Amino acid sequence: MALIRPGFLLPLIAGVALSVQSVPGSYAGAAVPAWTTYRHDAARSGIDPDSTNPVTPSQAWQTPALDGEVYGQPLLYGSYVYVATENDTVYKFDAATGAVAWSEHLATPEPASVAPCGDISPSIGVTSTPVIDPAANRLYLVGAVSASGTVHHELFSLDLSSGQPSAGFPLLVDPPYPAGGAAVNQLQRAGLALDEGRIVIGYGGNDGDCSTYWGWLVSAPTDGTTQLASFQVDGGHTAGAIWAAGNAPAVDAGGDVFVATGNGIGNSTSNPQYGDSVVKLNASASPLDWWAPPNWTSLDSSDADLGSSMPTLLPGGFLFQSGKDGNGYLLNGTSLGGVGPPVATTGFCSGGSFGGSVYDPVNFTIYAACRGGLRALSFNATSPPSLAAKAGFSAPSGATGPPMIAGGLVWVTNYSSGTLYGVDPTSGATASRFTIPENREPGGSDVAHFASPSAGGGRLFVASGDQVTAYTVATPPSAPPTPTAPPPTGSAVAGGSPSVRLHSPAISHASISPRRFKSRHFTTLRLTLSEPATLTVAISELRHGHRLGHGCSSKARKGRPCLRRVTLVRLHFHARAGRNALKLSLRRLVPGHYTAVIYATDRTGRRSRSSRVTFTVLPARR
Repeated sequence: MALIRPGFLLPLIAGVALSVQSVPGSYAGAAVPAWTTYRHDAARSGIDPDSTNPVTPSQAWQTPALDGEVYGQPLLYGSYVYVATENDTVYKFDAATGAVAWSEHLATPEPASVAPCGDISPSIGVTSTPVIDPAANRLYLVGAVSASGTVHHELFSLDLSSGQPSAGFPLLVDPPYPAGGAAVNQLQRAGLALDEGRIVIGYGGNDGDCSTYWGWLVSAPTDGTTQLASFQVDGGHTAGAIWAAGNAPAVDAGGDVFVATGNGIGNSTSNPQYGDSVVKLNASASPLDWWAPPNWTSLDSSDADLGSSMPTLLPGGFLFQSGKDGNGYLLNGTSLGGVGPPVATTGFCSGGSFGGSVYDPVNFTIYAACRGGLRALSFNATSPPSLAAKAGFSAPSGATGPPMIAGGLVWVTNYSSGTLYGVDPTSGATASRFTIPENREPGGSDVAHFASPSAGGGRLFVASGDQVTAYTVATPPSAPPTPTAPPPTGSAVAGGSPSVRLHSPAISHASISPRRFKSRHFTTLRLTLSEPATLTVAISELRHGHRLGHGCSSKARKGRPCLRRVTLVRLHFHARAGRNALKLSLRRLVPGHYTAVIYATDRTGRRSRSSRVTFTVLPARR
């Protein structure tokens, strides 16, 4: 029997009846614009939640030349944009005008002339995307630093308001190199991740794969102590970079970290030793699980590895991974299982995929970077899970950079031509196109390799060489009304700067009533929120099955009984502080047992603990 009746999913998203009722005196305001890490959030969703009212895109402002090139994504929090340069300088700009609020030169960068190879010139400083911790009001970034004739990597922490360094910083965050290793051989290209009070830092080699380097993941505490933890790829051998064309490690709701690694050099044919793999780790960089394709030795020898992208988190615990071989792999993130076939795979890209992908949960579509132009894949989480090229989608061949979604379009750059594309998410047709200004380096490229825009507050921000350009892509969210009573803890004050968050939002008293109801009827979800927040409700069906290998299969006839949770849809909507009653029309669900996992995300991206309710849909009387 089919799990879902035809036409279920899209009507559920578009047509579920949601009425939000709250107690008098509650406060509901517009979100503070926040793109605080690579691809918006720790899960790397790459979707701007502010740009729901698109306008015809137009250029808003452009900075003058900065003191170095910008390789990382611009970050946004509140009314300001933050970028870091290859000269180890950080700039804070007014998001509305582009005016400089402050700049801070942190250190002397590594001269490009001392690097054994590479394509960054004339200096190597901050190459990765920094990360903002709104709760601490801090910006964290890693720079290559030259001091007394040696090169090393330092983690800096700056106060967002003033730009002043935090106490206890900078920290030396070079990995514990074996004999033959040196910081000058390593490039810190992967974006930074913030996870459970630690900064997760990925390392690889310079462009050209010269000298002796390794893939490393270093975990550093945000409190300025020196208790570093590290993970080495391909120990005893070399290479295995964690770089992902600037993408950042993905962090799931449980705090687990997912990375992809490059090909190792000199390892055996029986064990990749975490090279050319997807690796799951905890926040302290201890490996928990891993996966490598059966042909990893062939991919290693031909430099066609997975390390050019990071995993994309999908509903139902799945991951999507692409790489230089042009294949897309669907993996079970709860049980990667070592060397073995993926859950599903499809060849989608000639020339390789660099920078990864984003997932649109409304259209169940993965948009993946490809050297031949952006590709779109349909993702089906039901049994059997599958990937397939999206019919009718054809993007420009020049739209090759890592994608993100804002203002109703998928945005992609082309670094060789300096072009910014906004393409239609359904057809791939060019809806908007801009030529990005050239950088100051004679003969240099217009934008950095694998540059990706960021967005928030109705604007799109893209780094181009040594400049940042802003484009208006949507009507900014309305300013929050003046509250008649003090706003709840951690909310934004109308007309002012966002306050420092001391706590994540909290959900209490979550319940659903009735818990047993007939199909085509309604049920009501009730809960209490500590502050205004965006609620996510993930609805899953519980299927009975039997253990098959590392998973639970509803088709297997033997093995230990198990329950398999299949996520059907995620609903997102704004809710107020206090009591909320949400009337859900689930009339298209087939009879069965279901769970709803609910969590709240505040204006800074901090997430509550999840709450879970269960319900049963009974057959309707004919």
